[in-house]
Amino acid sequence: MTVPGAIADPQWRAPIIAGLASVPVTLVLQWRSAGSYVFVPVLFAGLVVGYLFAERPPSSRRAGMQAGLVGGLALLGGGVRFLTDIPEYSFPIGLSVLAGLYTALVVVLYIGYFGLVGGIGGLVGGWLANRIGGSRSEPVAR
Repeated sequence: MTVPGAIADPQWRAPIIAGLASVPVTLVLQWRSAGSYVFVPVLFAGLVVGYLFAERPPSSRRAGMQAGLVGGLALLGGGVRFLTDIPEYSFPIGLSVLAGLYTALVVVLYIGYFGLVGGIGGLVGGWLANRIGGSRSEPVAR
C-alpha cells in the first residue's frame, strides 16, 4: 500500500503526525473554554518535532511551523460552527456575507498564528536538542 502526498515524504511525516495529535487536545481546550491555553498543544507539538529535526532537514523551525499549521486545522470547526450560526442572527444579507468573509479571514489568520506558535516551539526544541544532546531519530537518507 502506498501513501500519497505529503505523508509519504519523510520530512512531513513527523510534523503531520504531531500536528494531528495536537488537534484533539486543542478541541478539548476550546470546548472547555480554556482561553489563552488553546495554543499550548501546538507549541508542544512544535517543540517535539523541533527536537527531532534539530540535525536534519527541514530545520527545526520549519518542522515546528508545519506541525503548527496542521494543528491549526482544529480551528476550522469553530469557524464553520460560527458560519452556520450567522443566519440565526437575522442580519441583512450584505452583513451576513460580510460576517462570513471576516470569519474566514480570521480563521486563516489564526491558522497562520498557530503555524508561528509551532515554529517557536520548533526553535525551542532545536535549541534544547543542541543544548542537552541525547539520542534522536536518525536522519532519513534521500
